[in-house]
Amino acid sequence: MKRYRVETTLKAETDIVDSFIWGSETWGVEEAIGWANELRTRILKNLSNFPFKYPVAPERDGSGREYRQMIVGRYRVIFHIEKSVVRVVHVIGSFVDETQEEIEDTRE
Repeated sequence: MKRYRVETTLKAETDIVDSFIWGSETWGVEEAIGWANELRTRILKNLSNFPFKYPVAPERDGSGREYRQMIVGRYRVIFHIEKSVVRVVHVIGSFVDETQEEIEDTRE
């Protein structure tokens, strides 16, 4: 079985940290830590093994890349695949107004 390297962009990391901060204030720090650990574990485990099993996402960025999405609880993990690398570019919570969001694939 082919394994893929999973990379997370700065934007996706910022999404996770922002959600962690919100979760800490809403559920408490321990719950937020558990949520963040579970999210990161599922992203790494699922996308390193079977990234093509997830459906194509509606997001577009003008580059012609095909974006896919994985649902984790109430979050959409947006990613694309380049050869043996899966790049997570956005983690969108259900509370986010997606009409205001754009896909950014910065390699930072």
